[in-house]
Amino acid sequence: MLNPGGQDVRRSKKKTVAVSRVMFIGGFFLLPFLWIANFFYFRKILTHPDAPKEAKAYVVASLAMGVLAFACLLAWFLTYEIMWNSWGVFGETISLYYPR
Repeated sequence: MLNPGGQDVRRSKKKTVAVSRVMFIGGFFLLPFLWIANFFYFRKILTHPDAPKEAKAYVVASLAMGVLAFACLLAWFLTYEIMWNSWGVFGETISLYYPR
């Protein structure tokens, strides 16, 4: 990610911590894909010995939260797909498309 000066934010320790923190917090605002993006963008710093520990913590926490959010979403999809018919009118009401 380039900042307006044209430098990569991963080269500055302060900017690395700031950007990884913003992406981690952004995941809580109904944007869980930011957690996965944060992990993939900063994954190289996990093995780098000079990387800030705070940034590493945000990257690992982002991976954990991203996997948790994906698992919850998958559980909801599977539950709805299997059980919607037994829920009666409520199952039809919350559906965008009702197969007949």
